[in-house]
Amino acid sequence: MSSIHPYKAFVKWGTISCSVGILSLAATVHATDLIEAARNGDSAMVKQLWANGKGVDAKDDQGVTALMAAAGNGYKNVVKILIAAGAGVNERGRDGATALIFACLNGNDTVVQLLLDANADVKAQDRNGITALMVASGNGNVPVVQLLLNAMAEVNGRDNDGQTPLMYASLEGQWKTVQLLLEHNADIGARDKNGETALTLASSVKQDKVVKILMNAKKVYSVKKTKGDDGYF
Repeated sequence: MSSIHPYKAFVKWGTISCSVGILSLAATVHATDLIEAARNGDSAMVKQLWANGKGVDAKDDQGVTALMAAAGNGYKNVVKILIAAGAGVNERGRDGATALIFACLNGNDTVVQLLLDANADVKAQDRNGITALMVASGNGNVPVVQLLLNAMAEVNGRDNDGQTPLMYASLEGQWKTVQLLLEHNADIGARDKNGETALTLASSVKQDKVVKILMNAKKVYSVKKTKGDDGYF
C-alpha cells in the first residue's frame, strides 16, 4: 500500500492545486489579465476584459482558464459571467483537470451546481484518473458529493491506482461521506491495485468511526451474499 494516498498527493503537490495557485492563490507568471481577474474574484474587471476582446478560454502556462481559476476559488459571480460569455466548461488544464474538478477542491456547492447546469462532464478524469467525486469525497463535502451523485457521477469509478471515491473518503475519515456513498451503492468490496479495500485502508490509518461504519455495512451486505463469497479482508 502506498504511503501517500493519491488525494493527499493531489493536494500537497498540486497535480492541479498548488501548481496553479488555487490553494496558495499565487499568480502564475504568464497568466492573462482575464485569468488573474477571475482568480481574484474581480467581477467588474472580468466583464471589462471580456468585453474588450480577451479570449474567454485563454490559458496560462499551466493550462488554466479563467473559469477554472474562478471555480477553484469559489467565485460564483465570476463563474456565472464566464459561463454566460461562452467559456468552455470542459476545457482541461495541463494535468487534465476541468473546472468542475477545480470547484470540488474548493467545495462551493453553488459553483458546482452552476457548472453542472452548464453541462460540465461529471465523469471527467485528470491524468491521474481523479474525478470530481473523488476530490469531493476526500474533502468530505457532503452537499457537493450529493450534487455529483445526482448528476450521475460514477460512484465506483477508479483512478489510475484503482481507488474509488469510497476509498478516498475512508482514508480521510469522512464518515458522513462514506455513509452517503454506501447509500448510493458504493462497492464496499472493491480492491485497488494493491489489493486494498476501503475497510483495510481505513483500518490502516486508524479511522475508527469509518471502520465501524464499513464493518456494519459489510455485515449487512454479507447477509445478501451466498456462501463462498471472497469477503473483504
